[in-house]
Amino acid sequence: MYNRLHKLFFRPTRSVPVQFLRYQLLGSLASIVDFGMLFLLTESFGVYYLFSTGISFTLGLGVNYLVSAHWVFPRGKSRGHTLTFFAFLLLGIGSLALNQIFMHFFTERVHIFYGISKLISNALISVANFFARRTLIIERKASAIG
Repeated sequence: MYNRLHKLFFRPTRSVPVQFLRYQLLGSLASIVDFGMLFLLTESFGVYYLFSTGISFTLGLGVNYLVSAHWVFPRGKSRGHTLTFFAFLLLGIGSLALNQIFMHFFTERVHIFYGISKLISNALISVANFFARRTLIIERKASAIG
């Protein structure tokens, strides 16, 4: 049992199911940061929800990058760190744009509470981001190493 848990949570892996599980767990942590800041900024400080969304998403993305680079998609040697970061950044910017579009659409057009809009937006973006990041980060690293 210990070996399985150790392999699941601590050993570097290329296993897609293990990476996906780790990514989802990390996504939960990043979502806590994202949602927490969204509600704090919007409800406590009166910041317009789309501005709060941009700030909170960026903070969640930062947490996601720092943890995923070391835990979900661990790198080999230092080769490709800059390219990996920029690929992650570009995906993040694209995700932020989609997030803002979804937030506006569901909140303003469909008239859903912004917190629910955020849940829907995160769900729509999450799976696509996993495979995009995995492809850009893992495949990029494999070609840089080989």
